[in-house]
Amino acid sequence: VFEPLAEGAEGSMPPGLLTRQALLASLCVDLGGRVAEEALLRPLEVSSGASSDLRSATRKAMAMASEWGLADSVLSVDALGARCSEATLGRAERAAGDLLARALGSTRAVLGSREGLRCLRLASERLLETEEADAEALSAPPVDLAALRAVATAEAEAWAPEAWTADSTAAP
Repeated sequence: VFEPLAEGAEGSMPPGLLTRQALLASLCVDLGGRVAEEALLRPLEVSSGASSDLRSATRKAMAMASEWGLADSVLSVDALGARCSEATLGRAERAAGDLLARALGSTRAVLGSREGLRCLRLASERLLETEEADAEALSAPPVDLAALRAVATAEAEAWAPEAWTADSTAAP
């Protein structure tokens, strides 16, 4: 699902280690603000407000592809240093771009679903009323987090493990 396991939960990683699932979820979260604007506003009203989130998502995706072996290669661009060719760096950038495109598509599928749009509209209304709200206030009924979680779970299943191992011997 697009949410990391709680620290210390059964099956969770030790502090400081991140799973592919947690990083993919984090990419989707980073892209959520932009997708929310796209879903709720007209195309020309989408703002630059998500710039720091986009920067964060790009850095994560690039690290996944070039440092952590969590894209389609286990080659570390950082370890190559000055010996890293433009072609290798370009492949890492394309892999990071592919991760971002996939995460963006998943985020759009979840937040663009009937349940996602309903939750976005309710959260937007609450923020307009109060100008500030914590996670508890934004997720209070009638927001149906179970329905939204079901959509996210179905979308996460499209990120099946076989998609990551099918080309595991490819060059970076």
